[in-house]
Amino acid sequence: MPGRLGHADASFFAPGLWFSTRAPRVPFDLDQARQTLADEGWPRDVEGLARGAERAFRFTLLVPDGDTLHRRTAERLVEQWRRLGAFVTLEFAPDAPALAQRLREHRFDAVLLDQRFEVSWDQLPWWHSSQADSGGTNFCGIADPQIDLQLEALAAEFDPARVPERLRSLESQLLPLHPLLTLFTSHEEAATLPGAAGETATEALSGTWTLRQLAVPTKHLPTPPLIDLKLRLPE
Repeated sequence: MPGRLGHADASFFAPGLWFSTRAPRVPFDLDQARQTLADEGWPRDVEGLARGAERAFRFTLLVPDGDTLHRRTAERLVEQWRRLGAFVTLEFAPDAPALAQRLREHRFDAVLLDQRFEVSWDQLPWWHSSQADSGGTNFCGIADPQIDLQLEALAAEFDPARVPERLRSLESQLLPLHPLLTLFTSHEEAATLPGAAGETATEALSGTWTLRQLAVPTKHLPTPPLIDLKLRLPE
């Protein structure tokens, strides 16, 4: 991450959350990563580009436009993936509605998104097969009966003591599919991003780029109260 802030993690849940699974991380090893890619049928050619039987390893990363952190993080990812053997092109979505439309229609190879997790363990909207079709919120299109059962059990769980065990079971099914790469950062770390303060960023739009805001249109969010009620203590 730009400024060396943020923490790559193997879990879907931030390390600071009480129910984080603390899934074991895989140490960075470029040679091993290249070998794994070759073993899967993508050896590197003389120019260092990974090639399969029919095509080169190329894809497009869709990135929200107008956000310094997103852009710089995407550029760093492209550099790292190029060393691996992948040729990645950046495409910038002009605004939140355009990005949300692409997500709903599954028109992307890979996408860089924010997700600000609430204190909730329900992951059903993002991975359940009922949301896998166009228009749903399972943008990866995963459809697996066993994962569905894990998600349904987790969504219905009311005993906090059982949540970590259920999350570990869910991750044991999802992690081998490699549907995403996680990079966690705190608000304090993001606020101290070196060099970002002097660059132009659309702070007013930053909240609309998060996964939940993109998946749930504004018109479906709760209507703000007409009267702003405040509790006033007696003096």
